[in-house]
Amino acid sequence: AQAPQPQAAPAEEKKEEEEEEKKEEVSEEEIAEGISSLFG
Repeated sequence: AQAPQPQAAPAEEKKEEEEEEKKEEVSEEEIAEGISSLFG
């Protein structure tokens, strides 16, 4: 049997949610810049 996963602290959860929201807000232009910087 698998041990239950410890629950993330609310602060951690909120942080992750905020990061997800930021990702959704990223403009296509910023994504393109990120990709071009990743691949040089």
